[in-house]
Amino acid sequence: MFFLFIIYGAISIYASRKLHNTFINPYTVLSAPYMFVVLLNKVWGEKIGFYPIGDMTLTVIGGGLICFFIGTLIASGRVSIILKNYVYPDNSQRLDNYRMKSMLYYSFVVTVISLLKALLIIRSMGFSGLTREGTLVAGLVGHLLLTAYPLQPFMFYYWLKNKKKVIYLISFLLFLVVLFCSFVKYHIIGMIVICYLFVVLTERKYLKKGAILLVALVVTLFILNYIVDFVSNNVYSRVQSSFYFNHFWKYLTGAVINGDRYYTGSIGGVAGIGYKLMTFLMALPNMFIFALTGKKVFPYESIRMTRVSYVGEYSNVIDAISYMYSSETGIIGVIGFGLFFVLFGIAMELLFLKNIFRVQNLQIFISTVVTFFLFFSFFGTFYINSMPWEIAIYSALIPQLFNNRAKIRFRLG
Repeated sequence: MFFLFIIYGAISIYASRKLHNTFINPYTVLSAPYMFVVLLNKVWGEKIGFYPIGDMTLTVIGGGLICFFIGTLIASGRVSIILKNYVYPDNSQRLDNYRMKSMLYYSFVVTVISLLKALLIIRSMGFSGLTREGTLVAGLVGHLLLTAYPLQPFMFYYWLKNKKKVIYLISFLLFLVVLFCSFVKYHIIGMIVICYLFVVLTERKYLKKGAILLVALVVTLFILNYIVDFVSNNVYSRVQSSFYFNHFWKYLTGAVINGDRYYTGSIGGVAGIGYKLMTFLMALPNMFIFALTGKKVFPYESIRMTRVSYVGEYSNVIDAISYMYSSETGIIGVIGFGLFFVLFGIAMELLFLKNIFRVQNLQIFISTVVTFFLFFSFFGTFYINSMPWEIAIYSALIPQLFNNRAKIRFRLG
C-alpha cells in the first residue's frame, strides 16, 4: 500500500502542477506534506523507533486526497486551458496600493502592547509563567495581536523589496518574538508558512530558495522553543539531546501514525460525519458561546494520548483527513467522507482561482486559508480551533483598511 500511495501522490502532484502551471496550488499544498511524512517515516522514522503508518491509514488518507483532487478538477474545469498556459505575473508593484507606513505604525503599537503584557506576566509569575502555552495570547490583548497577524507578510515583503527600510524588518522580527513568547508553536510556524506562500504567490522567483529557508526555520524554531522553555524552568541540563529530534518527529508524524487506532474507535473517533462537520463549522461561534455560557456546542471529540513510538513518544492528535472518517457509520460515513472532500476541493480551488486572477490585491487571504486549512492538515485538525478562523477573517478585512483602492466593500485577497 505504501508504494501505491507514493506513486499516486507523485502522479497527482505532477498532474496538479501541470493543471495550474505552478506547484503552489490547493491540492499540492494539501497532499505534499502527507507524501513527505509517509515517505520519511517509512525510510527513516521506523528505523529510529517510530511505529509504521498502517495500510488503513494510507487508504483513508489516499481516498480523501483523491476526492479532494476530483473537487479541484471540477472547479477548474472551465478555466483549465487558461490555467495550463497562465503566466503568473510579478505582482510586487501591488505594494503601492497599500499605506505601508500606517500599517507599520499599527503593527508596532500592537507589538509593543503585547510585549508589555509579556513583561507584566514575567513580573508577576516569573519567566516560567510566560512559557505556559497560550498565556500571552489569552484575553483581549491576544485578539488585538491577531488583528496585526495578517499584516506581517506585508512588512516582510516590503522590506524584501526595499532593503534599506530596515524598520519594517525590525517590526516584523519583533512580532515574531511576541509569537515565539506565546509558546504556541503553530502561531509562529504558521506565520513563517504564510509569509512564504504570500511572497511566492506575489513573486514566483522565491519558490525554491524560500522552500529551503522555510524548512530550516521551522525546525530551528521548534527546537529553540523547547530549549527556552526548559532553561526557564531549570530542567535543561536533565534533557537528553535525543529528546529534541524524537519530539520533533512525534509532532511531524504522530497525527498520521494514530490513524489505524482512530478508525477502530480505540482512541476516539466514534462520532459520525455530521457531528464532525459541525465541530469545525461551530469553531468560531463557540468562541463567543463559551465566553458567555462556559459551554461549547458540538465540542471536539478528544483523543486519548497514545504511544506512537518504541522510544516513549505519545500523541493525542489526529490528522485532518483521518478526523473526518468514521468507521462506526458504515457506508453512510464513507459516502459522507468522500462527498465532504469533493466539496472541500471545489471550495478551495474556487477560492484559489478567484485570488490568482485578481489584479488589485495581494494574496494574504488565500495564503492564510491554505496554510491553516490545507498545509497543516497532516499535523492536526486546526479547523476545529477558533484562532485560525479568526486570523482568516482578519486577513480578509484588516489589510483592506490600509488599501488605497479599497472601496466600501471588502474583497478577499
